[in-house]
Amino acid sequence: MNPLAKIMAELWKDFIDFIFPGCCQLCGKIDEKVICDDCDSILAKLPSGYSPDYSIDASLEYIRPLAPFDSPHRELIHSLKYSGIIAIADFFGHRIGELIAEEKYFTDFDVLIPVPLHKKRRRQRRFNQAEIIANAASEVCKIPVKTDIVERTRYTKSQTKLKPDERR
Repeated sequence: MNPLAKIMAELWKDFIDFIFPGCCQLCGKIDEKVICDDCDSILAKLPSGYSPDYSIDASLEYIRPLAPFDSPHRELIHSLKYSGIIAIADFFGHRIGELIAEEKYFTDFDVLIPVPLHKKRRRQRRFNQAEIIANAASEVCKIPVKTDIVERTRYTKSQTKLKPDERR
C-alpha cells in the first residue's frame, strides 16, 4: 500500500471510530477494546492443558484449551464466526499466544498451522478465523504461522447442529 493510501485508510478508520465508537462485545459498554476490562476480568480461564484419553483419539498428544465453552465464550465465538467481528479473533489469538509463550510444552514448536477452510466455506465467510487467531497468537509468542502446509480438499457440512458424538 502506498504511503498516501495508508494515511487515508488510517484517517478513514479514525473517522469511523469517532462516529461509531467501539463497544465491548459482551456488555455493550463503549470501549476501545473488543472486551472491556470489567468483562475481561470475569472471563473464565483454564489453568493448564492436559493429555487426552486415548480412546478419543490416539493422535492427540496434548490439548490446551483457552477457556471453557461457557456462555460468554460461546457468544464471542458466534459473533466472530457468524457476524464477522474480526477483533474477537485478535483477542482470542493474543490470549492463546500468551499461553503458548508461558507453557513449557510449546517450547520447541517451529510453526503454528491454522486449520484451513475449504475454498467454498472461505468464500461464504470471507475469512478464516483460525488463520486470524494464529496470526494474532504469533505476534505474542513469536512462532511463525504457515498456511501453505495443510489444505482442506473435502467440503463438509457445518457441525453446528450435530450432537457431540456425531461431531467426534
